[in-house]
Amino acid sequence: MKPAISSQLLISNFPSVVTDEELIALVSKYAPELECIDVRRFARPGRRPAALLSFMRMNLNALEDVSERLSGMYWKGRTLLAGTIPGLSVRGFRSWFPLRF
Repeated sequence: MKPAISSQLLISNFPSVVTDEELIALVSKYAPELECIDVRRFARPGRRPAALLSFMRMNLNALEDVSERLSGMYWKGRTLLAGTIPGLSVRGFRSWFPLRF
């Protein structure tokens, strides 16, 4: 049985060649206490790639801190966009995020 997801972080505008492991390592660098349990990708050709990272435990302070740290960061030739999504399911993701996929 899959564990319950407590909080999520959306990161977008990274190069499409970036791996899930690189995204997890980036988040872990600034918030090592967050335990990533799932990465879902959202991308279509010619659009900004995005990933929704899900975390096991609710730690909104750490999640908000890393979101603020990553949002606007220049990483691998792109300026990242990041935002927290506490308690939001993947189904609700598309209505929350302002970019078109």
